[in-house]
Amino acid sequence: LGIKSCTGDYIAFIDSDDIWTKDKLLIQMNLIENSKYAFVSSKKYNFRFNKNKIIKTNKNDIQFKTIDYQKLIHKNFIYTSSVLISKNLIKSYSFNLDKKYIAVEDYDLWLKILKNECINVAIIKQKLILYRKNNQQSISRQKIKMAKKVFNIQKQHSKNIAEALYYFCNYFVKSIANMITN
Repeated sequence: LGIKSCTGDYIAFIDSDDIWTKDKLLIQMNLIENSKYAFVSSKKYNFRFNKNKIIKTNKNDIQFKTIDYQKLIHKNFIYTSSVLISKNLIKSYSFNLDKKYIAVEDYDLWLKILKNECINVAIIKQKLILYRKNNQQSISRQKIKMAKKVFNIQKQHSKNIAEALYYFCNYFVKSIANMITN
């Protein structure tokens, strides 16, 4: 409903427990206006509920990398609260509201857009959102359920089951490595 009701040229998302840095939109709009990108995202800073963290970004030294469909299907690099996207780009798509997509509806949407529009996303290397990690029972914390959901998304977007298993194994190995290092 929000996407359909939007009157501006761009749409930005924010989850209720996340925080944007004060210059997030300015940095992203500058990148969009000075490049070919209509879809930008950024890195995130994880923090606990009871801790305050101020992040300063240097608006003059913005670095980014490009993510395409083939990179994204291996792993979701796009945090919903970090997204700024052209309304024209997203208006033909929607989040899947089926219950089986809870916690991965964003991943499915990003893959649909990148695959069908043949575009890339600019991922700003600076951390422009603060992602609150306070609920140990959240869906994304339930690793096995989350892994199954990611596999189903990858299977839906793959040519065959072998390709989906390849993507999922890559995702799973990266997830385990991430858990060990954090």
